[in-house]
Amino acid sequence: MRLLTTHDGLPRVSWGAVIAGVILSLTLYLILSVLGAAIGMSALSPLSRPNPLQGFGFGSGAYLIVMTVIAVFIGSYFAGRCAPVLGWLHGLLAWAVMILMVFYSATSLVGSAVSAAGSVASTGATVGAASKSIGSRRDTGGLSDATDTRRNCLCHNS
Repeated sequence: MRLLTTHDGLPRVSWGAVIAGVILSLTLYLILSVLGAAIGMSALSPLSRPNPLQGFGFGSGAYLIVMTVIAVFIGSYFAGRCAPVLGWLHGLLAWAVMILMVFYSATSLVGSAVSAAGSVASTGATVGAASKSIGSRRDTGGLSDATDTRRNCLCHNS
């Protein structure tokens, strides 16, 4: 039990401080994301330039990195200041939890996008095959090849 408490009897890790830091990081991350989207969309003027998206990818990527660093730093700092002891440890834990949550949400987003693209491709292939099948039936008048062969034989024999 001595490893879990300090000399004063306080717990070494205050999970409340860590969770508060993570919640602050997530909230700040959300606010900065909305702010960045608003600034990016207002800066994007499609009628003023021939290629309005030129440089947009680099700018949004740089903003994403800076925004993440700011949100995680402020949340980790807050977690460290709220901790009764070992503030650096609480800040490090808040940073780790926040980075794991950002990584999980990014991979979930990519997985959902890939799943949606696969679903669209599958639906397109199904519709394409069905339309090809309907088109071939329309050419033969809806009759099968065997019926067409018998009809041709009857017509030529008479």
